[in-house]
Amino acid sequence: MLERKILKYLWILGIILFSTIFRKPIRERWIVFLFNSVLNIYLDNYLVHTKRLKYPVRVKHAGLFTRGSILYDNLLCPIVTLWYCQSTKNTKKISEFLFKTFLYVLPQTVIEIILEKYTDLIEYKKGWKWYHTFGAIAAVKMLVRGFIQLIQTKANREELPESRQKTKTSS
Repeated sequence: MLERKILKYLWILGIILFSTIFRKPIRERWIVFLFNSVLNIYLDNYLVHTKRLKYPVRVKHAGLFTRGSILYDNLLCPIVTLWYCQSTKNTKKISEFLFKTFLYVLPQTVIEIILEKYTDLIEYKKGWKWYHTFGAIAAVKMLVRGFIQLIQTKANREELPESRQKTKTSS
């Protein structure tokens, strides 16, 4: 019963926080959101399939789409990753980047530890520990950030010749 209430409140929270996606630049935000969702689904399905994680209490009919947590994988984590990408967008120093990564990953890991210990929403199996969760969340966030950086760099290179031509023709 407690688990169902937690899921209900997390859905409400996720829907409210979903509105943060609709700020500009909207295309970049959707790319982050969807790419993170896809990575989460693949990773979570792999971990459930290899019996490292189990979700005893889940959203009804979620098994039709995924073996993992549809709420976390497709709503809550992508929103947090979106905020993470926005906060690290102009970060130049690697130490600052890693510190910001730590600040975003730590709360997610702590919440998962609490949910694993006191509820049936998630269950660690086959030697899975909190530090595996920490590492997986950090790796996915940095991978998404790297993917966005790659897209932005490519887009800037494509725009650069056009802006040079405009400058030459206006002279």
